[in-house]
Amino acid sequence: MRRLCILLAVASCNQFYGLEGTEVITDDRDGDGLLDVIDNCADIANPLQENRDGDALGDICDPCPQGSNHNEDGDAWLDGCDNCPQIANDDQANGDGDDLGDACDLDPRAQRRVLFDGFETLQVTWVPGEADWIAEADAVHPVTPPLPGDPGMWNRRAEAGGASYFIEMAVHVDDTDGTYAGMWTRQKIGANEHQCYITRQNGSWVLAVANQFLGVGASQAIGTLPSNPFVLRLRRNGTQMHCELGSARVTIDIADPVTFPDLFTSAATTQFLSIDIVTSDP
Repeated sequence: MRRLCILLAVASCNQFYGLEGTEVITDDRDGDGLLDVIDNCADIANPLQENRDGDALGDICDPCPQGSNHNEDGDAWLDGCDNCPQIANDDQANGDGDDLGDACDLDPRAQRRVLFDGFETLQVTWVPGEADWIAEADAVHPVTPPLPGDPGMWNRRAEAGGASYFIEMAVHVDDTDGTYAGMWTRQKIGANEHQCYITRQNGSWVLAVANQFLGVGASQAIGTLPSNPFVLRLRRNGTQMHCELGSARVTIDIADPVTFPDLFTSAATTQFLSIDIVTSDP
């Protein structure tokens, strides 16, 4: 009786306001008690709406319930279920049984993937600094150039700790002086941090690694980029921090732990295409 009264009331309101064509949506195709318009699996009953990866699809109908349904490398596996999401490997071969497939595993030790993001969307776990960031065309970039001292964009979920790990970023840059793209690692905002970056100065590219607070750094002029887009890698190996681009590498000694990775750029035209964070047990 109560539902009938509500429907009659809605019909009366529609007639009064001239909305005779308005329909009351009551579709629930899977019969789980949730209307289709709010059901994250409208064709398969899931009244609890379980959704481990927090995307638009519930676990029961999600082709990859543990991560992104984007397909960065175009192979048969979606990013969240792909052991090499940035390199096509339909066979998913994985000789050592860790989190990385053979196609992207460069370390004989067991490795654990902390995060892979192909930037299909700007996930809520990313925290922007003073510039607004946007995800479009499978890339993320600041809408306007960051102000001096802008901490860039960091991920609250990612933590690359320990004595051995790497952070890989696929980046596309504008080939003009002043372009800057790189990453930081630090324990918290305002704490000791390390940087791995590339910058264009006087018509040439420079690869650099630095401890900003201690003023320790190393750099190497590399002339031209090996490719564009390219992969920039920050690698910690025990007491050393490496910044690598193709065959070029610059290194500094370190002693302190570093954990949270950040993205940072001074040019709004710089695009980050993916980030991959992997830790290794010593």
